[in-house]
Order: sequence, then structure tokens, then C-alpha cells
Amino acid sequence: MHVHFVPQGLEEDRILAGIAVARPEKVVIIRNSNKKITDLEDEVQTCIDKIRERIFSKRERLAYFFVRDVDTKSYFVDFFDFIDALKKIDDWVSTEKKNNEVSVNLSSGNRIVSCALFCAAMKNGASTYYIAPEYYEKGPIVEATPERLAKGIQDSYVLPRITLDYMHNIPFRVLEAIERLEGTANSITDIVNKIMPDIREDHIRSERMKVSKEIEQLRELGYVAVSIRGREKEVYLTDVGKVILNFRMREKG
Repeated sequence: MHVHFVPQGLEEDRILAGIAVARPEKVVIIRNSNKKITDLEDEVQTCIDKIRERIFSKRERLAYFFVRDVDTKSYFVDFFDFIDALKKIDDWVSTEKKNNEVSVNLSSGNRIVSCALFCAAMKNGASTYYIAPEYYEKGPIVEATPERLAKGIQDSYVLPRITLDYMHNIPFRVLEAIERLEGTANSITDIVNKIMPDIREDHIRSERMKVSKEIEQLRELGYVAVSIRGREKEVYLTDVGKVILNFRMREKG
């Protein structure tokens, strides 16, 4: 099952767009347990009710046919306490990740809970989406907050996973070798030969074992995909792998 986490918010279109891109079977809307502004929470509840109605309505059901459940009552964090949000969200995401595919949408909620969700996603390898709005309203939501509502949808982005120790332990040599093979390696031996063109024949076996472990790490991060062809593994860069590799090149340059 695919579980999709998204914080509560007032930007209905961005929440729905994330659901449409991720195509989950279960949607979890993370709720705020610290209701500082009653009027704002009433607006949030109205927005959540509209989201449920649109997902399960006959008119829009074809657009969200994959969704079987929308849970709006089981997951609460303090939207004004980063540690509380991080601990709970990390526990939820890591628990679901054991048996299910997990994705998150960072487009709603306040910055505190969005940062907590981002950290949990990076740690646990969850697919991470951000939906860019078409424009922002000029006025505030309510007098008590300077936040502005986003309207419409401009684009959606998949954010590459970055390990918590940043980029020091990512085997970029493998990604760079695959890129030099036009994005697809027909075998691990091809990757080894690209990395070490002058490698001795009697060293290839041990280097293949090292590269195989690095490929598995990259596969878990979502940077490469692997398919079996006979006795060989075909390894190719994913779209996210291309993004992180381009980021690395800009950093080095």
C-alpha cells in the first residue's frame, strides 16, 4: 500500500495536486493539536471537508480513483513545536516504511511541521513532493498571522533524497560513470571499466563487489533503478538521480 502524508492547510489545490501526483491508496492529513487560533482551525476543517468531498465525489472520482482512505482523525502534532512534530512524524513514516510505500507533500502546513516532515522523509527515504502555486494572495488569512494563501497550481516537483550526513557518503563515482554511459549501464562490469579504465583483469571481481554495494545504496536512495537481464544487472539513472548529480556538478563547479 502507498501512504501519503500531508499537513493540514488552507491550500486545497496544492494538497490535491500532491495526491494526484503521488497516487496513494491512503492519504494521511496531519492535524494540529495546538489550536491557538480557533477561527483559523475552523477554516482548516472546512478545507479538509472539501478535500474529502472532492476525492470521493462522483464528479471527480476518476481523478482520484486510487485513493481508498483519507485519515483526518488519527495523526496529531503540535504545529508550534518542532521536536514534537519531528519525533511523531519520524515514527509514523518509519513505521509505514517497513511494509508500505510512503510519500510526503511539503506544500501545506506551517514551516515548523513542513521542516519536520522533510527531515523524516529524508531519513526514511520517502518520496517527497512540493507543489508550486500559481500566485499568492496579497492579504493575510487573519489579523493574527501574516501568512498568505497560495492559489492555483503552477508545477509539481519531486525533491531528491539527501542523506542526513549530507552528500559525503554518496558514491557519486557510480552515478558519474552511468552518466558517461549515456544514462544506462548494461552491466556492473561496464561501470567498473568506466570508473577505472586501466583496472587489471584480476582486480575486476573485487571491484565489482564494491560497486554492487554502492549500486544498492543508490537504489535505496532512489538515484538508480536496476533490472535483471540474464545474468547481468542493467543499471540506469532515475530522474531524481539526474537531479542530484546535476546538483553535485554545480557544487563542484
